[in-house]
Amino acid sequence: MTTFTKRAALGRLLLTVLVALAGAGCASTGSSAKGSDDIYLDRHSDGNIVRLHRGQRLIVTLPGNPSTGYQWEELPGASGLLARQGDPDYTSDGRELGVGGYYRFTFLAVATGKAPLRLVYRRPFEKGVKPMATFSVDIDVFH
Repeated sequence: MTTFTKRAALGRLLLTVLVALAGAGCASTGSSAKGSDDIYLDRHSDGNIVRLHRGQRLIVTLPGNPSTGYQWEELPGASGLLARQGDPDYTSDGRELGVGGYYRFTFLAVATGKAPLRLVYRRPFEKGVKPMATFSVDIDVFH
């Protein structure tokens, strides 16, 4: 193995460890912005357990592209615990036509309990078709 190959392998290993540690650090609660009680989730949070205080905001950001006809839709489940704060915001990655971007959902924890928060990425006019993508976290709201 050459020195360059050894360094590249070591770099990949270090990056893998750092990504794993970063993911483990936010596996149960998402990430919180400095000086904020808001919890931020993204597609990497899929499958996690999220603990919130009643009154705390949860912000979920997921990739999407409305020009394809696909959109993120919330499924029933956590609506008794989380109140969605308006329609999701969409931010494009650029000015070109058809470029993707991100949908941002904001929820407020309004009641204590446990329930799944499930979102599906699908075309609403296609009935009986499996979603292109899914996002699910288990919500635990406490006092």
